[in-house]
Amino acid sequence: LVHGVFVSDRERGAALALSAGDGPPQLLTCEDVEELRLSGVVLLSACAAARGPGRPGDDHLAHLGGAFLRAGARAVVLAQAPVELGATVGLMGEVQRGLVQGRSPAEALRAALARARADGGPMAPYRVVQFGVLGDGQRGAPGTGAR
Repeated sequence: LVHGVFVSDRERGAALALSAGDGPPQLLTCEDVEELRLSGVVLLSACAAARGPGRPGDDHLAHLGGAFLRAGARAVVLAQAPVELGATVGLMGEVQRGLVQGRSPAEALRAALARARADGGPMAPYRVVQFGVLGDGQRGAPGTGAR
């Protein structure tokens, strides 16, 4: 859970603001992410992690989600717009529980959003509808037999 920022003078401006103690935050950019070697599912609990250049014909992967996929992540759960802290923490907790139970990323997110609709509390659906799944969101965790 970190702050997502958009740096307007960059081609792929979505970035994560990491604390560096005193002074301005260090940014983890799309280019930085692509240098990582990853596997599995990435949960990006940050505002506008899926924000990219709005161009006709763009494949909508010119953002942090696409960068994590290029770095080897199987799937990425992320937000396209600003998100509310309390609702996001609750939603990501539910998604993590679903993943641990062997659900696919898409099913874990769907179940978490359904709970938000049913509860109406801090995870109210209007606060968490910005989340989606990129990549192989249908396959469950390896070794669980989940689909």
